[in-house]
Amino acid sequence: MENLSCDVAILGGGPAAMTATIAAMESGADALLVCKQSPGSSGNIVMARAGHSANFAPDDSAALFLEDTLAGGDHLNHPDVADAMCADSAARIRDLYDWGVPFLTRGDGSFDLHPQGGHRRDRGLYPARNWGVEVARPLRKKLDADGARILEHVMAVDLLVADGVCRGVVGFHTRSGAIYAVHAGATILATGGAGQIYAENTNAGGITGDAFGMALRAGLALSDMEFVQFYPAVIKRPESNMVVAPTLFPLGARFLNRDGADVLRDVPGGGGATRDLMARAVYLELMRGGGVDGAVQMDLSGIPMEDLERFAPDNLKLFARRGVSPHSSEIFVTPKAHFFMGGVPIDGRGATAMPGLYAAGEASAGAHGANRLSNNAFTEAHALGWRAAKAASEYARGADGAADPALARRHADALAARAGRPGRGVELAREIKRVCWENAGIVRGGGLLEEARAELADAERGLAACGGSEPARLVEAVEAENMCLSAGAVVESALMRTESRGAHYRTDYPEPDDARWRVNVFVKKTGDGFSALTRPVGAISA
Repeated sequence: MENLSCDVAILGGGPAAMTATIAAMESGADALLVCKQSPGSSGNIVMARAGHSANFAPDDSAALFLEDTLAGGDHLNHPDVADAMCADSAARIRDLYDWGVPFLTRGDGSFDLHPQGGHRRDRGLYPARNWGVEVARPLRKKLDADGARILEHVMAVDLLVADGVCRGVVGFHTRSGAIYAVHAGATILATGGAGQIYAENTNAGGITGDAFGMALRAGLALSDMEFVQFYPAVIKRPESNMVVAPTLFPLGARFLNRDGADVLRDVPGGGGATRDLMARAVYLELMRGGGVDGAVQMDLSGIPMEDLERFAPDNLKLFARRGVSPHSSEIFVTPKAHFFMGGVPIDGRGATAMPGLYAAGEASAGAHGANRLSNNAFTEAHALGWRAAKAASEYARGADGAADPALARRHADALAARAGRPGRGVELAREIKRVCWENAGIVRGGGLLEEARAELADAERGLAACGGSEPARLVEAVEAENMCLSAGAVVESALMRTESRGAHYRTDYPEPDDARWRVNVFVKKTGDGFSALTRPVGAISA
């Protein structure tokens, strides 16, 4: 086992983790970025669209941005977390622009702002090539220029916790198998969400709920896990997994069923509706048999070509490569799992309920409530990654950063013990994905969720025999365990919330119930199962 020490350990490789590392270094902390793959060239950032939200318009403000964000989240957002994201959005976007992210600007030098569903002002900012690598590369270049300490290809597995305080993390090298203990004054979870628990998703392969698994194994609760966002329009034909640009919906993009009828005809707001409403309408249309091969037509004929070129250049390039006109009837889309609103609950400084532990980005809960508005994911990652790093650096200055070799050895021994296990985690991971997509997806019901709970319990028992002496097999096993824990938290939270709200829709409780459910649901791991309870909106501990 190799022992490393630092003031602040940041776990992850996406925008939240990279921004947090930059901010921690700026604060004077000795920061160490620990990434399962390689920061800047892995995770969702390399395959996501690059839209950001910020209040740059003359008639906009952080206060109005916050109002829209809270309304979109049905006021289940942690007010301080949402406020922090909105208040800092413009400053963080300017940082990114200064670091080389090529956001589109107008002739007068101001940012080119685009409309978005759920936002009452134009707040969408995009790079010239609307792709996440346009953000990832400048961030990685900034890290390298600043001399950041980066531990690549090391998967964090368990938090080091002594007397209720987080003291770092234990993990292993995904190629050599070497075990690392990182002793840190403060630790930031920023490994993303858990999109891979669904058979149909838009996420990168390694987004397996690693932060959720670490938190649950350490005894922490997760909150808002019933709220999973499904993107309403992922291109299926021509063959792709690319999402349709969100700016196209308010500009006139339409979903048509097999008879040519508008799928959003009864949805309040139509193309300006939030993603949960659109995704549910498309899914229900497919369930009614109104689709074609599991998809509905995406009609872009009402949008002028110049607007398509301006707002969706990547979509146009895909169509051109496939020989399809954007104004034809040959484009079909389907909804897929996209983003987790829930996660590790934090306050406005990124602090969790455990001293020494912070979280940011999709690993955390609080910014979005019951539903995330378009383009708020990147903004959350940068704004809250920055805040978490500043708070973690301050905490680390006064923390006892002494290494605890015995604690690290216990975790290292437990990790090494998996080497002799013969089972394959990848097989159980496939089962978890099927169960979640079929029983805990866009539309849910008590019976389906109970079935999912039982099937996930079987998967958890099977995972006890999974491991392998090869590092790749061990990655499979740990990822499958994290997926199973994340899926269990989703199911337990969805069972607890006997209403429909935001991205959580139950056929047996189709209406919202403000009297009972204007609260956050918290879920913890308890032995062979989970326990769920409600807490007032804005709480960070169960």
